[in-house]
Amino acid sequence: MKAGYIEPEAVRALQNAILNAPRPRKQAWLPFALALSTGLRIGDIVALPAGALVGCRLTYTASKTGKQGSADIPPELAEALRSCGNSRWLFPSPYRGGAQHLTRQAAWKRIKTAAKRAELPADGISPHSMRKVFAVDLCARQGLGAVQRALQHSRVDVTELYALSDYLSAGNASKPLTRADVPRILQLAVDAVRASLSRNA
Repeated sequence: MKAGYIEPEAVRALQNAILNAPRPRKQAWLPFALALSTGLRIGDIVALPAGALVGCRLTYTASKTGKQGSADIPPELAEALRSCGNSRWLFPSPYRGGAQHLTRQAAWKRIKTAAKRAELPADGISPHSMRKVFAVDLCARQGLGAVQRALQHSRVDVTELYALSDYLSAGNASKPLTRADVPRILQLAVDAVRASLSRNA
């Protein structure tokens, strides 16, 4: 299933559904909060060792590419992660005494259950949606280059799919562009041309 972009209101609805579940656990939302803060893939997030977080700096190795990276996260999120992890994992499994980390499948099930509870359309909503929300927000604030660096993409055209995922998603694809959208679209085009020229230089 292809992950889609979801609006901020839907993100809040998912968060509320997880935190207000019949048996709520305050740490249940944290993997997704970290995805929204860093753009990391959920498989990399759930497998983070406790030592990956020092202060507010998170270091990681992307399993898909083998690339190393780091990200600064908000102090309140860093503190919540430290209080809910254990000596081995930032996201210990609730089973077997936390000897293993939370699985990607468990995170996927958690978000799908939350979508159902929040009465959101389940199609297109997955943990990977948080990576797209991160990309759209970062692009609006810092531009396409910042998104490409944060997501560790080697090709800018891949980054564009993330940075423009709010326009490309099924829910928004038919919406007309507004005047406020024009500077962003033009800047993306300029960034893409510059990236292409630098590659061919």
